[in-house]
Amino acid sequence: MPGSAKISVPSMGGALFTTGMLAAPLVACVVLKISCAIWQAFRKHRLPE
Repeated sequence: MPGSAKISVPSMGGALFTTGMLAAPLVACVVLKISCAIWQAFRKHRLPE
C-alpha cells in the first residue's frame, strides 16, 4: 500500500466517525471485500476476441 493511502485511510475513517456516520467505514469495507471477491472470481476469464 502506498504511503499516502496508509495516512489517508485512518483520517477518512476518523472524519466519518466525528460527523456521525459510524457505519460508513464498515459499509466501505464490505463493498471493497465484495468487489475483491468478484475480481478474484473472474480475473482468469478472458474475453472472446
